[in-house]
Amino acid sequence: MLRASRAMTNRWTFGTVPPAETRREPGYPNDVNTPLPPATEHGAVLRQCSVPHESGTAATASRIRPTNATVGPQPEAAVDVKARPPSRTTPGRATSMPAGLRVVVGSDRAGAAYCTVLVDHLHDQPRVQQIITTGTGEGDVRPYPEIALAAAQLIGVGLADRALLVCHTGVGMAIAANKVTGIRAATAHDPLSVEHAVTHNNAQVLCLGAGVIGLALAQQLTKSWLNHSFDPASRAAARIALITDAEHRRRSALY
Repeated sequence: MLRASRAMTNRWTFGTVPPAETRREPGYPNDVNTPLPPATEHGAVLRQCSVPHESGTAATASRIRPTNATVGPQPEAAVDVKARPPSRTTPGRATSMPAGLRVVVGSDRAGAAYCTVLVDHLHDQPRVQQIITTGTGEGDVRPYPEIALAAAQLIGVGLADRALLVCHTGVGMAIAANKVTGIRAATAHDPLSVEHAVTHNNAQVLCLGAGVIGLALAQQLTKSWLNHSFDPASRAAARIALITDAEHRRRSALY
């Protein structure tokens, strides 16, 4: 049974830099101890607020919930609470647990059915501390780049550790997520690719294709992805540093 680290129900929208105590360098674990600039490549960061925006890119920012809460595109369309264990947190009161993974989950309409099941699957994984959604419903008509960018930006500003994204092939989500500085997104449909994406490439984002693999394999790959970690002392760390340096040089040239 999973436990939530805190009862977080506020929303995050695009605006100013979040409080310092909520920020963390991207990656789990971090591979380079160089903080990112306060803004992402798209000039947007996140701030905490009490009311949602109605439209635009800001609408892609997800609700942040403890892992034992229902998750869905809208509160009224949340997953049936009967299918979930009752909440073990007191409303308005934070609880503590050892640090775990904060996972963003998102999909377009092509991946919505898989995403709903994978959210339930994540609730059963002991390494998952918190689940954040950036679009998981069949009624969500936003294009996949908005969903992928929102998920990647949450990692980029330190509000999440990893992201699981689902579309028809997993390719479009990966292309969009990789546009955010510091993000490494991989499309992988076999156990070896998933393992190496984490252990060799320190990829924080896994993109799956609902039209490519079956649901059972998607669940297996998700579990495997969560159980792998990147070793910052490995030989692969130097190769990742080359990528990070190239990103920083490109950013310096642009600004």
